[in-house]
Order: sequence, then structure tokens, then C-alpha cells
Amino acid sequence: MLNGKCNDSLDTQIALGKVYLNVSHGYGSPKHHLVPLKEKLVLREQFRVGDQLLSFKREDYKLFENGTLVLQHNNETLFDGDYCLYPYQFNSDSSKEIWIIRHKNILTRQFTSGVTCVEVISLVCYILTITAYLYIKKLRNTFGYFLISSICNIFVHKLFHVMTMFNLLNGLCCLAAYMYYFFNISYNIWLSVICHYVWKKIRSTNPIDGRPGLVFYNTSIWVTAGIPTGVIFLLNQLWAKNPKTFNWMPLVGITGCWVRIDIWSAWFYFFGPLLILGTFNIIMFLWTTIHIWKVKRGIKKLQQEDEIICLSVDFQTYVQFFRISVIMGLTWSLNVVSYYVRLQGYSDPVMLVTEYINASFGIIIFVLLILRRSILRLLFKQ
Repeated sequence: MLNGKCNDSLDTQIALGKVYLNVSHGYGSPKHHLVPLKEKLVLREQFRVGDQLLSFKREDYKLFENGTLVLQHNNETLFDGDYCLYPYQFNSDSSKEIWIIRHKNILTRQFTSGVTCVEVISLVCYILTITAYLYIKKLRNTFGYFLISSICNIFVHKLFHVMTMFNLLNGLCCLAAYMYYFFNISYNIWLSVICHYVWKKIRSTNPIDGRPGLVFYNTSIWVTAGIPTGVIFLLNQLWAKNPKTFNWMPLVGITGCWVRIDIWSAWFYFFGPLLILGTFNIIMFLWTTIHIWKVKRGIKKLQQEDEIICLSVDFQTYVQFFRISVIMGLTWSLNVVSYYVRLQGYSDPVMLVTEYINASFGIIIFVLLILRRSILRLLFKQ
């Protein structure tokens, strides 16, 4: 049930509803009878990743007294441990179809203690990065405040994730899931804002930098992130007990303290928005790097007009590109890879590497933005 709470009235509701099942008495017998559901075991647990709610019409299955279910279309046999009856289908004395929860036993990697420890260290690094940008006066510009806002969003997003991993939000599972989703979307929107700002700032020759529109940006981004959050909230409230819409619902707080992403409908409310924002970020990053490359190449030509140009690696340029790529959020693709690998049930090093990189993103941000000679010099001077 929602938030892991038991609903003790479910037994009474099923008993008062006088539930009947179409049961066959033998494998070779074409006859079936309506049998009252008396011997039952109500299992109260969260849905597993990959669980499916399936429906079969009367002619599509045979249900036997021992709980064995034979599917007619492929002659597949499901035993009583392979499926459960969905409780919210029994709204009449007899049903023309049966709804079951089928367990697919998808193997997913649970977060190891090492990944969790790295994520906790990242939380500390997020706090240190925010503190440094607020403390150093020269960093308190438009770009700095944009970075602070985005890092605050990813900090809250990761904080809810860590608290969920330590089972600290069991009583607030649904609220944690909505907050986790909200700050994930708002953080990705902030990345797009930063991408556009960096591209515009690098191409501009205007040195003036103020802070207009910061409140407007925060308000607009939170409202934008609140729209899909409100939509999935309404879907869960309106369709929660309708079996026909189960496989299309976000199911917040049912398969865990997060939004369900192991279904195709997740492209509408999760993967789709992230893909659009990520594509925009990549375009902005390419335009930015091309502009930097052209400027540096032009400067080199002016400096080496009368010299032999040798093939060399501009290490500082590549470090700058890498720093910009992290700031502009190109690591969002690692999240998509991690989700995809997890849904496929892989447990190979690819998934472990992506999870460690995602967990250590706060450390990467701290190293690239704070542990720089110029920033440390400003920090010590101030």
C-alpha cells in the first residue's frame, strides 16, 4: 500500500464483497464454476520494479483450485507464487475478466555502501561549494547565483535520495517521491538556463554583470517544475484504483519512494522532459565550445604569423571545455544510461561506474569550481 502502510479493512471489504472466481476443476474439463474466494492471503508489500498488472478475459485463461493459472494464448502456466490477484477488481459478484500482478523478477543493483558513502560526501561538497560562492564577494554575480540556485536544487534532490536509502522517510514516502521528482526537474531546467547564459555571456563583449531577474528565474523554474509534478499527483489521485490505467500511472510511492520509470509512459513525464532539456544543453555546449575554439585559434594565428606552427595540445583549453561541460550539465546522459541499464537487469561494471559518477557529482563540482588556484587565492585573501 502507499507509504508501506497496511489497510486492515481490505480483508473485510473482500469478505463483504462476496468475491467469486471462475475456476476449472480439471485440465481436460472445459467446464468452469463460480467459486467463492474463501482461502486467501493478503500480501501487503510495495510493488517490485518490473511488476505488471495484466488482465485476461474468461476465454483467455484457466484458473484451477490449487491456484495454478494457465494462459491460453501461449499455454504458459503460472503457479500461485508467480502472481497475485489485484484487490481493486472485485467490485461486483462476478467479473468477466481477471486482473493479476505478475512478478517479472528483474534483477536490479541495489546501491552499495560505497556508492552511498560517496553520495554522502557529495552532499558535503555541495554545501562547501555553496558556502564558497556566498562567501567570496567576486563570485556573487549573476552566474554565481545561477550556480548556487542549481546546486541547491540538486542538493535537495540528492538529500531525499540518501534519506530514502537510509529508510529515514518511510512515513513520508509519497511526499519524498514528489519532492525527489520536483527538484530533479527543476535542477535540469536550471542547467538549461545556465547553458544559455554561458553561451550568451561568452559571445557578449559587455562586461557589465548584475543580478536582474534572479527571483523571476527561480519563480519561473519552480512553477515550470511544479506543473508536471501536479499532473502526476492528479493522475495518482484519480486513477489509483482503476486497473485499466495502472500500467500507465507514475505510481508515486508504490514501487518505492520515487516515481515509477520502468514503463513506457515514463517518457511522457520523466525521460521525455529530460531528453528535451539535455538536447538543448548539448546544442548550447557545442555552440559555446565552437566559439571558444574559434577565438583561441584566431589569437594563435595572430601570435604565430611568422612562426612555424607545431601540432600541440592546449591542455588549458581542454580543461576549460571539461569544466564548462560539467557546469552545463552534460552529465545528465549518465542518468539516462544508469536508468536504462538498471531496467535491463544488468549488473555489469557499466552500471556500477555510472552510479559512482552520479554519486560523486558533488565532488566533481567542488574540485572543478572551488579547488582552483584563482578561487583559492580569493578565498585566502578574503
